[in-house]
Amino acid sequence: MLGSFLEVGLSTTDIRVSCEFYERLGFGTAVTGDIWTHHYGVMTCRGLCLGLHELRRPSPWLALARENVAQLARELEAQRLSPSSARLGSEVFNELELRDPAGLVLRVLEARSFSPPARVPPVTALGGFEALSLPLRDFSVAEGFWERLGYPTRAHAEPWATLQVEDLGLPLRYHAPKLHPEPLLLFSQQDLGVAREVLADLGLAAAPGLGGFGTPEHLLLESPEGLPIALLA
Repeated sequence: MLGSFLEVGLSTTDIRVSCEFYERLGFGTAVTGDIWTHHYGVMTCRGLCLGLHELRRPSPWLALARENVAQLARELEAQRLSPSSARLGSEVFNELELRDPAGLVLRVLEARSFSPPARVPPVTALGGFEALSLPLRDFSVAEGFWERLGYPTRAHAEPWATLQVEDLGLPLRYHAPKLHPEPLLLFSQQDLGVAREVLADLGLAAAPGLGGFGTPEHLLLESPEGLPIALLA
């Protein structure tokens, strides 16, 4: 219903610093269009596109693209789901926003804002991308929300209790706030010792920082945009 996954959007106060951070880690870049008036860049690895926006707005958010956003507005109304904002018309770039139960903004655009890159790195210094995970106390609320939008969900017990949204184009999960009170980008690593050394050589400090639930061995670092990144063994 919502369209094709486009990017995980992040606000940055200095897009040059943000882009250099992900380039050092081995992310690729995508060619962006002129759809936005602010500075904008896209960094990629397998399974993930990060849209870096030099503007002030809460982040992260999830951007998707589909034709006929006005029709989507009617489809949402039929499901008794109200957009938090919408800009629709024949002379404007159509977009609407709604929020999931964790407060994540789902931003649906009428067209892509960048071209798919020719080469996408399969892994980076962070490892292989696993998911964007959001803190939420009641998984059943998210389950009902996404199923109304036509997306099935599936519960997982490992590495901790999560609910994952299927068929969205991005692995999106929910975790208990006691694990971590903020959204997390999750990556998997074969050897955390080697990963710590690689990150240290890049001038990046990483240390354990997730909560209980018998969490596996892990490292936690923070992006320049303030988004926590967890590396799991």
